[in-house]
Amino acid sequence: MLTLYSIYTKKVLPSVNQEVCLLSYYNNAYSIILFIPLILVNGEATVLMNYGHFHSWFNESKNTLWWTSNVIVLASSAFYARFKQQEMEEKSRRAVPIEKRSLV
Repeated sequence: MLTLYSIYTKKVLPSVNQEVCLLSYYNNAYSIILFIPLILVNGEATVLMNYGHFHSWFNESKNTLWWTSNVIVLASSAFYARFKQQEMEEKSRRAVPIEKRSLV
């Protein structure tokens, strides 16, 4: 399935001017549009509304180590995504020889 998604992404990327962030935004927006009717049809809306642990999770107190570890993980993920974005932008600016261009 991941292979099909990669092929589809490579095919659609020129439609969004090679902007991965914009493609990701569109994927998320379409997912919201598709999943809301599925949630309603399957009767999961009432389950979500009656989920009791959702409100209690926000009222829990977390210690400093918990917050520190979350900040480290989130910051590391953000840095990794930014470096990969820069690497992809640099690769897309380079001209690809005709012999090495993909048919997909």
